[in-house]
Order: sequence, then structure tokens, then C-alpha cells
Amino acid sequence: ERKKERKKERKREGGGRERESMAGTPGRGLARFTGRALDGEDEAAVGREWGRDAYLSEPRLGAIKVELCLECTGLPNMDLLSLSDPFAVLYEARGVGLLELGRTETVWDDLNPKFVRCFVLNSRPGVTRNLRVEVYDRDSNTESLESQDFLGCASFTLEDVFNQQDRKLRMRLTDGPRGKKLGFLIALINDFNDSV
Repeated sequence: ERKKERKKERKREGGGRERESMAGTPGRGLARFTGRALDGEDEAAVGREWGRDAYLSEPRLGAIKVELCLECTGLPNMDLLSLSDPFAVLYEARGVGLLELGRTETVWDDLNPKFVRCFVLNSRPGVTRNLRVEVYDRDSNTESLESQDFLGCASFTLEDVFNQQDRKLRMRLTDGPRGKKLGFLIALINDFNDSV
């Protein structure tokens, strides 16, 4: 009941399908290393604030810049009186841990969200970027993922998306709530250039 009231209040403030941006907000959009620091790096360096480009997306020789966008279809509904409020978290596998590259905005009351916030990444020939996306239903104003409902995840490489004829990769979400159809994640490269 309290969650429904919060949704109504957000809709009044933002009008209908409000979208909350995570970019440019103090304390948000920080790279977060969830494993151990890499050789020659410390967690403070890994955790520095970045803007649109991710920490690992700084220009390097021979790299091309790509914009990776995310969509979901058929997500499970975790709310009793309304629909789920999904957002996605993008990670890259680094050593034994995961580096958080960023989060999308929250899309309110939608089981088929097309996230507006995309991720600018650099891709280099011969370098595999192992990515993971986790999708959550926002249940709390806090940024702590433990306070949200987990809807599922999918792992893929940037090259997997490039290798699709339309540069759009569709994957079934896994590891979500038991007894629910988990839906699909769609990763697509919206735009890219070959001169970084």
C-alpha cells in the first residue's frame, strides 16, 4: 500500500510515465568494484566518478566507441497493486569480480521497458568484453540493490551483440524469482563510430 502511494506521488510530480535518470546525480553513476582490486589499481581509483563513458571505456589505440542500449520484454510482475518498476545494472567481469559500469533509469509500471539511458563503451579488436546485466524491480528509494526485487540476469559479450545481423541480441533472463516467467533482455548497439 505504501509503495502504491509512492508511485502515485512520483507520477504526480513527473506526469505519467516518469523516468528517473541516474546520470549526473551526486553519489550515483559511480563505478563500484565488487571483487578485489586489479594489480596496480586500488579501489579508490576504480571507484572514481565518471560521466557518460564508463571507467573501462576510456579511449585506447584501435578502439571504436559504441552505444549499448537495453530493453526487456515479458518481465515478471512483482507488485500486487501495480506493475513492476524495472531498472537494469550493467557489469563487466574483471578477474574474479564484477565492475559496475552503470545503471539505467527506473521505468515505472512497465513489464516491457525500453531504457533511455545507454552505455558508451570502447571495443578493441581482439579484446573480449564480458558483460552481465541484472534487472531489478525498484521497491525502495535507496540505491542498495539488496532493497530491490531481483528479476533476473543475463551474461554476454559485446562481440555477441556485434555479431548479430541487426546488432540486437535477445537473451532469456535467468536466476529470477521462482515460479515466474522471467522474460527477455535485449542488448543492442544503437550507434557506433570507428574513430575514438
